[in-house]
Amino acid sequence: VEVDYYKMKVNGSFHIIIPFNFSKKTSEYLEEITTNHSFSENNSIMMYDDIQVFDLRPHQPEINLYQIRLEPSDEIQSMVKYIEITNVFQALSSKEQYLIFIADNSILVDVLEGGKMNIRINQ
Repeated sequence: VEVDYYKMKVNGSFHIIIPFNFSKKTSEYLEEITTNHSFSENNSIMMYDDIQVFDLRPHQPEINLYQIRLEPSDEIQSMVKYIEITNVFQALSSKEQYLIFIADNSILVDVLEGGKMNIRINQ
């Protein structure tokens, strides 16, 4: 019997998670990103800094990564109309907070009222 699983480095050691929903692409990404960034676990909640990203309490937890699209708020003449980012973590505490890893940096995006965004890098 073959079992699909995610191998993630949490609290300095690798953990095997058998998810409810498996994706090979997600599996490869999670192993790479958790190896290069420091994730922790507190009361079976996987965290990056103080941001809760996955609830590991269920026997087969749902592990989802998201896609977000950033668009300018004004009509600006540009060849770039929007930026679309995949493999985005969504904070458990807020459906409007996203964590992105790009080139050894972490970007935290908070979606505010009216679609405005607050973007923080490495904080």
